[in-house]
Amino acid sequence: MKTLVIHNDLKKRLKVAASNGSVVANDVLKAVADGVQTDANANYFTSVRKRSITEDGVTAYQIKISCCNKDIENPNFPDLGREDAQWLKHNRCELSALCFVDNFGLADKYTSEEITYFASALGCPVKLHLELISSEQDMEKAYNMENYPNMRQNSDLSCTLHHSCMRYEDTARRAADFYHNFAGAKMLIAKGEDGLIYGRTIIWKNVEIEGMKTKVSLIERVYCCYDFIYALMMEWAAKNVDFRKKENTYNCTQGFVALRKINMSEDNCQVDKNEQLTLEMRINVPQLKWHKCGVPYMDTFHRICYCDGNLYIANYVVKPNSNFAECRNTSAFAERTNHICPVCGKVHCSSGLCGSCRDTYFTTNEYGSFYMNKKGFAVYKGKTVLREMLYKGKPNKNYQTVLNTDKLFQ
Repeated sequence: MKTLVIHNDLKKRLKVAASNGSVVANDVLKAVADGVQTDANANYFTSVRKRSITEDGVTAYQIKISCCNKDIENPNFPDLGREDAQWLKHNRCELSALCFVDNFGLADKYTSEEITYFASALGCPVKLHLELISSEQDMEKAYNMENYPNMRQNSDLSCTLHHSCMRYEDTARRAADFYHNFAGAKMLIAKGEDGLIYGRTIIWKNVEIEGMKTKVSLIERVYCCYDFIYALMMEWAAKNVDFRKKENTYNCTQGFVALRKINMSEDNCQVDKNEQLTLEMRINVPQLKWHKCGVPYMDTFHRICYCDGNLYIANYVVKPNSNFAECRNTSAFAERTNHICPVCGKVHCSSGLCGSCRDTYFTTNEYGSFYMNKKGFAVYKGKTVLREMLYKGKPNKNYQTVLNTDKLFQ
């Protein structure tokens, strides 16, 4: 029997992983403190950082655990008598996270998800905490890549933060402006003790489902630089949010999973935890504050619709001929698909008045186009407009929507 030995480098990583929610790392540290012993050859554990790629000043890597797998006390051991024999490269081998845990008699105690979480958390250099933010300034910092760490885990999920198309200074500013002032959203961030952003996602409240009265909440696509951050955010969401995306991708727009049991009493139905649903969702945009310009690339609510005097961001066309903008442009501006009539609010294909309002207020003959309404024209902020576009000297609801949404486009 021999006492298992862990190098200080790995011990530090275990402590950080435990502080970031890894139950596996926490139990291994307890086992080490209790002086657990084993008959296995594997001992003298440490961590090895395997660099994979470097791009844009960011290094992607994996943390591997290595051990001495030789009987260093055997008389025939080639390096017998050397104090550092157990740390020499030719006397060591790499272990999977599961094999490492097995040396402490803990392998059967955990799920595969807990082992995966542990393996990812070993790579994070600092303790993280989750924070729900809502200010425009904080959101802009969370988007700007200047506030990201210069290292990440090498995986498809963990490259999302550093590959986000909104990470540049100008696009970050417009994204934060849109979410805070136009859409009224909040953001969940994973922030390190070093002040850097390791993960982020948008949190939507008051989400409407087509055909239902009950409003729900949703956690958006997660952007992170370590896989375990996704699981950490989903653990938070399970306590605070109703749904998540079925897949953490931009092209999964209508597939959702319930994070908890949801009683939809107004609709006389119930959704069970982990139930998978295909849903048409929308959010009635409040437009409560001054929106300056732009719109981020939207993963889920990529359509902007106007109908019945209401403005929506949605994952579907709310009503026929209501969609006037698509938010799938990496420049942080929307792509216009239609126009809103500033008089009646109808969404139509050409700028200015819709065909019906043109026919109502103007006539065209061989002598030209003529205005047919006695109300006449008015001047608003230096522009000559129909009086029908104003109410008590200010834009009516439809004209105000036109002015607000024109800021979405470049």
